[in-house]
Amino acid sequence: MVSRVVLIVFIAGFLGACAGSPVEPEPYPGGAPSAGKEPSVSKKSSAEKESTSAASAKATASLLQKARSASSRGEQDQAQALLERAQRIDSRNAAIYLELARLHRDRGDAAEARTMAERGMLYCDQRTCRQLKKYLQ
Repeated sequence: MVSRVVLIVFIAGFLGACAGSPVEPEPYPGGAPSAGKEPSVSKKSSAEKESTSAASAKATASLLQKARSASSRGEQDQAQALLERAQRIDSRNAAIYLELARLHRDRGDAAEARTMAERGMLYCDQRTCRQLKKYLQ
């Protein structure tokens, strides 16, 4: 009988420790969200978006030029690293995929060249599309 009482007291104490105070979520910066709606994410102004876009385009163009130079010097690994970096900055730039397709073709990897050309076709303009199609044949 005493062991039952000890067991019940032990279980009650254990469950009481597990049921500690709940963790409260941090408040939303703009107040509580409306029911059924996602909290709003801060939106950039159009000037900020243009500035970011221009900076990305400039960085991508610089990386493309450096990659072409590295490739012409025979530094294929360096060229690939630069192109992959440019791709992380602007994954929708068909010119990057075109350069990657060229690089893989020059290395003798026709399958990877084709893969890069296929991805580039998703984002290309008329001129770039014509150049990418060469790697799809």
